[in-house]
Amino acid sequence: MKVNLIGALLLSSSLQLMALPETLGQRMNTVKIHMGSSSLSLKKALQELENKSGITIFYPSDLVEQYMAPTMDKQSRSVAQTLQLMLLQTNLSFKETSLGVVLFEDHDKQSKVKNEREQPRRIGGIVLDDKGKPIAGVTVLTKNGKEQGALSGNSTATDQNGHWGLPITGPVSTLVFSMIGYETQELALSGRSEFKVVLKTLENRIEDVVVTGLFERPKEMYTGAARSFTKEQLQNVSSDNVLSAIKSLDPSFQMPENLNLGSNPNALPEVTLRGGNSLIDPNSSGSNPFNYSNNPNTPLFILDGFEVSLSRINDLDLTRIKNIDLLKDATATSIYGSRAANGVVVIETIRPKSGKLQVTYTGNMTVEMPDLKGYDVLNAAEKLELERQIGVYDYSWNGTDQQLKTIYNNRLAAVRSGVNTDWMAQPIRTGIGQKHNLYLEGGREEVQYGINLNYYNNAGVMKGSSRQTMTGNTFLAYRYKNLIFKNDLTLVSNKGTNSPYGSFRQYAQLNPYWTPYNADGSYKVYLEDILNEETGKRLTNFDSYDNLTGYVGRPVNPLYDAALNLVDQTNYHSIINNFALEWQAYSWLKLKGTFAYLYQADESDRFLPAQHSSFTNVATFEKGSYTKGYGKNQRYEGIFSANFNKTFDKNLIFATLGANISQENNHTETFKVVGFPNASMDNMSQGLQFATGTKPEGTVNIKRLAGLFSNLSFSHDNRYLLDFSFRLDGSSQFGSDNRFAPFWSAGAGWNLHKEHFLAKVNGIDRLKFRYSFGYTGSQNFDSFYGKTTSQYFNSTDYRGMIGTYLLGFGNNALAWQKTQKNNIGLDLTLFKRFDLTANYYIEKTEGSIASISTAPSTGFDQYKENMGDLEAKGWELYTRYNILANSANRNNWSVFVNLFSVKTKITKVSNTIAALNKLANEELSSLPITRYAEGQSQTAIWAVPSLGIDPASGYEIFRTRDGKLTNTYNPLDQVIVGDSRSDVEGTFGTNFEYSGIGFNAFFRFRLGGQAYNQTLADRVENVNARLYNVDRRVAEERWMKQGDHVFYKGLIDADGYAINTPTYATSRFVQNDNLLSLESVSVFYRFKDQLTKRWRMSNTKISLYSNDVFRMSSIRRERGLDYPFARSFTLQLSTSF
Repeated sequence: MKVNLIGALLLSSSLQLMALPETLGQRMNTVKIHMGSSSLSLKKALQELENKSGITIFYPSDLVEQYMAPTMDKQSRSVAQTLQLMLLQTNLSFKETSLGVVLFEDHDKQSKVKNEREQPRRIGGIVLDDKGKPIAGVTVLTKNGKEQGALSGNSTATDQNGHWGLPITGPVSTLVFSMIGYETQELALSGRSEFKVVLKTLENRIEDVVVTGLFERPKEMYTGAARSFTKEQLQNVSSDNVLSAIKSLDPSFQMPENLNLGSNPNALPEVTLRGGNSLIDPNSSGSNPFNYSNNPNTPLFILDGFEVSLSRINDLDLTRIKNIDLLKDATATSIYGSRAANGVVVIETIRPKSGKLQVTYTGNMTVEMPDLKGYDVLNAAEKLELERQIGVYDYSWNGTDQQLKTIYNNRLAAVRSGVNTDWMAQPIRTGIGQKHNLYLEGGREEVQYGINLNYYNNAGVMKGSSRQTMTGNTFLAYRYKNLIFKNDLTLVSNKGTNSPYGSFRQYAQLNPYWTPYNADGSYKVYLEDILNEETGKRLTNFDSYDNLTGYVGRPVNPLYDAALNLVDQTNYHSIINNFALEWQAYSWLKLKGTFAYLYQADESDRFLPAQHSSFTNVATFEKGSYTKGYGKNQRYEGIFSANFNKTFDKNLIFATLGANISQENNHTETFKVVGFPNASMDNMSQGLQFATGTKPEGTVNIKRLAGLFSNLSFSHDNRYLLDFSFRLDGSSQFGSDNRFAPFWSAGAGWNLHKEHFLAKVNGIDRLKFRYSFGYTGSQNFDSFYGKTTSQYFNSTDYRGMIGTYLLGFGNNALAWQKTQKNNIGLDLTLFKRFDLTANYYIEKTEGSIASISTAPSTGFDQYKENMGDLEAKGWELYTRYNILANSANRNNWSVFVNLFSVKTKITKVSNTIAALNKLANEELSSLPITRYAEGQSQTAIWAVPSLGIDPASGYEIFRTRDGKLTNTYNPLDQVIVGDSRSDVEGTFGTNFEYSGIGFNAFFRFRLGGQAYNQTLADRVENVNARLYNVDRRVAEERWMKQGDHVFYKGLIDADGYAINTPTYATSRFVQNDNLLSLESVSVFYRFKDQLTKRWRMSNTKISLYSNDVFRMSSIRRERGLDYPFARSFTLQLSTSF
């Protein structure tokens, strides 16, 4: 019962009220109520007590409004006990009367409380999230409750285990617990010294912890450039592939589009982070047959604390992932030393929760449809008419002319009979894929277990292609006092099947006036068989057709080849076991030891029977081939670390000291057996011999690494931040003179929003400045560059003795690639709605591994040296605005824009690269040749400047280096005419959910930068229209007669003769590469648990995904030359029971 305007009157009569008979005494002590309080004002708590007890409470409002109610556990107490707890730390006491309860100011108690407050004492406790997990880095502030927002100036932060401690004196009545991503909570002291606080997670929170794979740090006190993504954020983008999901969430994580391989499920994508920091050696042989090693610019991938290959991540089931951290700058990556120059991707998989057995099922069905939008080829009538116009069937010698007319008439008759084969439709399909994931978890606090089973079939859009992965995983954690034992075992079986239909190029070039069927419906072997009307012999005028199978001659029906008993597949089986032992020696010290073992066995099989068209011109006993490959890879790694965290008044320290040792060895063998007379004899043992001039070949790689690492993170008052890291690596890949490599970093940060002069400013929830500097390295090169290697003469001897010869000259001084990283960053949150993260960085790489030419007298032509330097400057901007964010439920609506830009410059190249650049000035090529020139961009496009097509002659006009005009192409005239690196690229979109209905959209854009349109060279100008089908632009947009103002050169010249000179790298085909695409869109419905609990189900969600919904590009070109691109639709169901 509130006392407001009559408060003075009520107080003056309080003595009279207290003098009334105490008729409520028994009720006050006997009536039980079930009540608790948290973050309530004392006034609201008293009102709740009135409602629950039915007892009227009289109180002076002006005094009561000064206080917060203490936090009380919800339990049964008497009314008197409840009131005593509520008033414990106030100046108020109470008296029972016949009318109710009267609160009054107790001067004796006031003096007592004042004395207690002035006595110094220490309080502390633990802070947990709503899942019971300790939260590190939570700010704990003391506040004087008499004035809203008045801070007492005392603060601290929780340590790694969520613990905190704080000395207090003076008039402190309230504790404030705050952290970005969680609801701020205020608690009254109430005389307690220990507090257990649970912070509720905000729906749109920024991830609170940065996981490096070796340790964790609170994001609020971290000075590194890192991006974190949860499982739910990843699943907003994709239902299966984790790499595609990261690409949409962070544009600095790039997967360049592969125009050749398209959406081939068995193709491994190229991945870079911030563009990469390595020069790719033009003489490099690339990765081995089973992708055991990565591209020099591939970032380091860490899965559950241990290094894994890109191939392993590509096959990883997205539903197993808990969170991903992208580590970019020196502070974030230097702890990995010689492996971190290109950034680090840290992935953590889900861990079981204790409790009764819970089963979670996720099932997908994916429909993939080929995307042939970039193709526009001629139909049968159009192609035949084009051939007639350019004189394919005309010849000056009557005999040949008659033969050509016979061929023309046969083709014309086929067209008139309705033959118009859509060859590109023959090898493709609508692929139906599926994925099923089952996860069982449970246990007690002492023991938790998790079992995961997964099956994934990616069908692909070319007939017969697929990639099937089966995964089994068990996780067991056992706690005994302060010890935790963890074991994570994973078994993977994978089979990749390539399409028997061969390359999609074969079908794009076939002429539509050919039919693949005989009259009886069987497949033709040869697509055309036209006889001479006079001699009855087959006409061979067009027997120079390249079938792209190794056979040049008659056009062969690829559908006939596909119907044979072909085998083209790879498979691997792997076992990965991670064991960890943790000992919480003290609250501030944790010791951890981990050991990982990986074993993978690979096989590849490719069988072509003797009837395959590629053996048309091969000797009888060499027809049919079986190419077999084997590979084995083993990796051992052990890590020991000590993690220290301690709070000293306002100072918080995290420290990590550790060591790791690892060894990886792999080897491959491949050989080719020929002579398989029967198509059904697909067993390798049925072959006759090794292919002529071949023998078994293989590769061997052994890598050993030992390192010491340390990190120190310091925070003063959660305002001033420092990070220091140091690592010493010793590697077998370095030369013997440079066996050990030191790496270090230093970072500083300032949480400006924690300063007192901003604490009262509404709207600034986070304002943080960061800077980091340091060095990282890279060793993405083969094992034996630093060692001199030899090989036996295994085919000759000298008097019974076998000699050796030098295979490669080792460089004892070979060192690691060193990258200096500078990063300045800003983190901003306004009104708990707008988030912004910005980074500007400069990265300078010294010592990229490159080839150095040597004199022929040395016995070898090159060796490896640190002779390639590179500088990159770039910026990143990530923004999100939360239009709707309701912490009480999942309702949210946000829009985001993410931007990325980087420019590179080569500062030094080796003499071999310089020699290759010189060679490029002499080589005629239809595709710009990659060259590295000092002072120029790594992605520069070189070509001869073009002024277009001469309307008078149909030939191209070039500009020479001295400014003259000519029709003669000279590679010496090549200059930089563009750069394939964009000016800016990024993603934008929206995430929405209301009452369980959700929608996500991710758009991608690219502005600036150029690309060389190879389609124009290969399919419009350099195409042989006499033999192959062509792009429509050949018939409609090429120069045909004098006065034509067109973009493409003539098929024939002004005199009617065919123009057969090829088109070489020209600036005419360098086009601006601007792009806008809807990369991913998804809708979902999250069922309410109240609806599904009758079936004992929970967390039930149904989702529909689609990728590459639309695409608008400034470049019109054919995409997916060997394997088409695809547009997919996925229906996903997930539930727990």
